[in-house]
Amino acid sequence: MRKIGVVIVLGISGVLGATASASLGAGPPIKGAGTAYGAEDIGTCNNVWAEDTLNKTFALFANPTSGTGTYSLEVKEQGTFVSIAGSSPGACEEVVPTGATIPAGVTGKLTSQWDNTVTARTQPNSKPDCSNDACATSGGFLDAVFGSGNWTKGEWSWNAHYTAPAGHGTWFDTNVNWPLNDHGDIN
Repeated sequence: MRKIGVVIVLGISGVLGATASASLGAGPPIKGAGTAYGAEDIGTCNNVWAEDTLNKTFALFANPTSGTGTYSLEVKEQGTFVSIAGSSPGACEEVVPTGATIPAGVTGKLTSQWDNTVTARTQPNSKPDCSNDACATSGGFLDAVFGSGNWTKGEWSWNAHYTAPAGHGTWFDTNVNWPLNDHGDIN
């Protein structure tokens, strides 16, 4: 499972662009972007195994079939990780636990996609202000779009893929039948 821990935000990359109408309707999504530093990665042993630097892009789509004020949030992340010594990310997988450990300082790359349903009590701002670290997290992005306290999220779904060079391996993490569908390891 990924990023249940605290995210420490130190920087932001800015707005990608927003051209949606205020009501969204069938138009293009509302977009934003940010960078998070020190995001924690949680492995199958429920331990922090790495810290990430993530470039995030957000896209918010109206859900006209789900009723007024309901949206789909898509978060795509690309970034790097640096391991923390301890249990590897796949050490406690249900099907084939590796029992492996990972040394500090293993680096690699990751890509992930997170999806959620958002319910809002206000009309969206089609041009959210993502400056000054505002959109480094999904909560920050949603605050910029709807205002603080004017939205709620459901449960996340996610897929993430990690690769590390020099024979350290690959790991695939998903919420689908978690942790049974996680596989591989980085150690």
